[in-house]
Amino acid sequence: IPTPNPYVLVQQFRKSQRKHAKQLLYHPVHITVGKPGTPADKVKQILLWVETDCKKKKLMAILNDKRYNKPPVLIFVDSKFGALLLAEFLISNDVLCSVIHGDKTQEDRNKI
Repeated sequence: IPTPNPYVLVQQFRKSQRKHAKQLLYHPVHITVGKPGTPADKVKQILLWVETDCKKKKLMAILNDKRYNKPPVLIFVDSKFGALLLAEFLISNDVLCSVIHGDKTQEDRNKI
């Protein structure tokens, strides 16, 4: 009887994670959706240079502009603490939002 193979689902697989997965999994299958490092065709990316002290003001301008804000919107930040601070700011400005980070269980993420 073969050992059950756990599922390992990650957005990006680092080299160290691939090595660890090979040790844990029996005949792992790697599935890539799209071309690595490139956005999906339906994802529009815009790069804006914004001074640090103007970031929140610019973000609110974007979120209030119907040309750019077509919910759902995903905002990436560099840390869990930064995500929590940004969520607090958005909520104080009447923007409905949720925070997803590595400390949340999959069940909590699914609820969002």
